[in-house]
Amino acid sequence: MTNEDFIKAVRQIVQLELKEMKLLNGHWHLGTVNKVKTKTLLSINIDGSSQTQDVPCNPDVIFNDGDLVYVVYVNGDSKSKFVPYKRFADKNYETMVLANKVLGNLAIGSKEDFTKNAPFNFTVIEGIRGGVEYSELWILINAHYDFEAKRFKRKNINYNSFGLQFQNKGTYPGEENYGDYTNQSIGIWRTSGRNQYSQNDPTRNLVGEEIGAFDGNGKWQEFGIMLGWNNTFMFDSYGGTTVGGAGFEIDGNGTSPYKRVSLGKFNGGSLDSNKKYEEYGYAYNGDLWNSFHGMFGSDQGNRNSSFFGQICPIDFYDTGQFNPYSNQASMDNLRLAWIVKPKNLGHQIENWKDIMSVDMDGNMKLKERTVSATLVANATVNGTDFNFNYPDSTWNKSNTFIAGVIGVQSNGSLKQFGAINATFTDFGAYGYLGEGFVSAKILISKY
Repeated sequence: MTNEDFIKAVRQIVQLELKEMKLLNGHWHLGTVNKVKTKTLLSINIDGSSQTQDVPCNPDVIFNDGDLVYVVYVNGDSKSKFVPYKRFADKNYETMVLANKVLGNLAIGSKEDFTKNAPFNFTVIEGIRGGVEYSELWILINAHYDFEAKRFKRKNINYNSFGLQFQNKGTYPGEENYGDYTNQSIGIWRTSGRNQYSQNDPTRNLVGEEIGAFDGNGKWQEFGIMLGWNNTFMFDSYGGTTVGGAGFEIDGNGTSPYKRVSLGKFNGGSLDSNKKYEEYGYAYNGDLWNSFHGMFGSDQGNRNSSFFGQICPIDFYDTGQFNPYSNQASMDNLRLAWIVKPKNLGHQIENWKDIMSVDMDGNMKLKERTVSATLVANATVNGTDFNFNYPDSTWNKSNTFIAGVIGVQSNGSLKQFGAINATFTDFGAYGYLGEGFVSAKILISKY
């Protein structure tokens, strides 16, 4: 027996069984597409028959050769047949799909969850945001777009929701007032569910079905606020990227401990429980190695932790009055620093030790020891004496010393001094230079 004969025999047996079970009676029958002839006509095998028949089909469905379909016998008449849609032979393919052709939702979920508010949604929306026309495709997790309310909504308010946004028209949400109306982006957004907050956090009860909140002017706001969509990652029209949160983690293809490119505030605490955060807290921008964002912990506590970058005081009066929750870097007294926390110690502020530091005045220290920087001060020579003023207010009699002197003699030759007697005042210094000098340059430094 050939394979073709065997398949033919099986089909005949199936057809006999279907007849005995009376599955060939009534309106609904089972078919297999043998060939798609046109958009409205299929050549199919019905109820296991080896004979093909040409049957009209639903033009809104894309059929393919081999598809399993349902065949309707209109009023039970086998001469009046129609194929409305496909069927699935395996229950694993059974799913719920609800879609509009152009503008609307495509929701995907389990067959038990037959609602428009399914866990996974595809949504196309258009409108005006901030006075700028937009057109976007969203892939949503634990969220959907309500076209009647014109708002995003959560499915389960306890869980976080995520959205992948593809912009066809418009600009990056929240930047409409910048004047660039064509900065389309691909963005990943997130919004926190109630489980993101502790039981005693009042924010927990503010999280509701709708993603967003009213601003101080009574206007609905969806992006860049605590209860709305917040950026996780974005590619813009200019090839730039924006990272929400603290920054990147880099695992070095398995090299550990991990590195992090980070922007945030120090959250390691203090060994002194009575010390207030404003007494030691700071903002930072730089590279972390073996330290978490916020510098409050490590990948490996038995190894050193390191930070290299910029450290800046926090403006605790950014709102015009004292604000202990300020996230605003003052950008004053900024310093470049390399600091290290020794292994097997906690991450409190006292355990982070300076290795190198340079402040905005150019003062540099290595392990708290001052690194001398030499500056030339032009001295006035009067006979045998010299006199010079400090370059600016950062220099004074308490931190200035003379590292050397280059004197110009009357014949034009130069003479260098390593040490010289001088008296330091509030304004500068003066002292004895010797005979035969017409001018001098004083090399000064700080300690």
